[in-house]
Amino acid sequence: MSSEWRLIKVKDLGTIVTGRTPPGGESDYYGEEIPFLTPSDFGDLRKVEITGRRLSKTGAERMSKTLVSSGVGISCIGWQMGKAILIDQPTITNQQINSIIIAAENIEKCFVYYSLSIRRSEFFTLGSGGSRTPILNKTDFGNLDFLLPPICEQKAIAHILGTLDDKIQLNRKTNETLEAMAKALFKSWFVDFDPVRAKAEGRPTGLPAEISDLFPDSFEDSELGEIPSGWRVATVGDVVECVGGSTPSTNEIEYWDGGEYFWATPKDLSSLSEPFLLDTAKKITADGVQRISSGILPVGTILLSSRAPVGYVAAACVPVSINQGFIALKSNGLMSSAYLLNWCLSNVQQFKDRASGTTFAEISKAAFRPIPLLVPSEQVARLFSDKAQTLYERVVSTMRQSTLLAATRDALLPKLISGEIRIPDAEKMLEEVGI
Repeated sequence: MSSEWRLIKVKDLGTIVTGRTPPGGESDYYGEEIPFLTPSDFGDLRKVEITGRRLSKTGAERMSKTLVSSGVGISCIGWQMGKAILIDQPTITNQQINSIIIAAENIEKCFVYYSLSIRRSEFFTLGSGGSRTPILNKTDFGNLDFLLPPICEQKAIAHILGTLDDKIQLNRKTNETLEAMAKALFKSWFVDFDPVRAKAEGRPTGLPAEISDLFPDSFEDSELGEIPSGWRVATVGDVVECVGGSTPSTNEIEYWDGGEYFWATPKDLSSLSEPFLLDTAKKITADGVQRISSGILPVGTILLSSRAPVGYVAAACVPVSINQGFIALKSNGLMSSAYLLNWCLSNVQQFKDRASGTTFAEISKAAFRPIPLLVPSEQVARLFSDKAQTLYERVVSTMRQSTLLAATRDALLPKLISGEIRIPDAEKMLEEVGI
């Protein structure tokens, strides 16, 4: 660490503002004018562009003393204690957030954000105080030590870390577009039947002739309503193998210690931004796998959480074993992974409606297998699979890159903030990951 780095207090960074919540009964306080930021809006992004609620001009005027035009917000109450967010537009926050409004030219806002974002455990320790709900009040927050390098280094550090986050965010948006393309194609061909409807009405399908010729030009009745002639309806259980999993005893260390096989729970799916599973929080040993009747499921298996809650969906991109909270759909070729993934994503509400239970809702395999499923012609099914799989391979490749970028960012962040790694070394690390 250079001698030019200074140890100051958080309160020296700028003005600290603690938010407030407008009276809930005053409906005219809420509207579409000003973002109303709460910790639940933070997610895993650096900045929030859309908040769950917004305030009207009336509400914003009532809360004007807590308006943050630009700064860094930190959650200082509850289980999200210490989460940080950049505020880039006029925003009102609730009382769980302390915001630093930075005006000094020698302080870089993004550097402050990154520096505070890695101190969650410290905030929890200071905010506990024997209370069930951790609270770090404005005074204690302001008195936290803060290591401040010269402005040129602040900007360089913020640029390096921001470049990694920008690329991760760009990857996410790219994947949203690719996924939307696959969903739109599935809906057009297998829900709205656009090519068939066009041919039945004597209109061009808009598809190349060799693809258009694969679709029939009429409909027939089925239990799902009108479907393209020659296609059929089957139950899920008739065309796909549906299996469940289990949890080997956690008291038996030979099932878990040194585990090398992926073992998924619904929680692994809960935080996915894309419906593809690349990793699991826990690994299991070969002995543990032997205790699960479904064993190791192959790449391409579709995982549907069947309880707590019902409806998380992802395609396994690694061989994986599962716990009892899933129904797993093993592709059989015609019912490809891409088709099953889109079918599941399109029918989540139906799965929830078929769930039952007193403690928590659950859809059993017995209730799942009889669900009717459209089986298109083999040629159309394979064509869709090829097109969607090409899109999904790009999605997964981008996800893997983002994982590497995030790991690089997380490794660099504390070392840059503390001065342990200097800018030239960090720049070399960016080059190594292709940035």
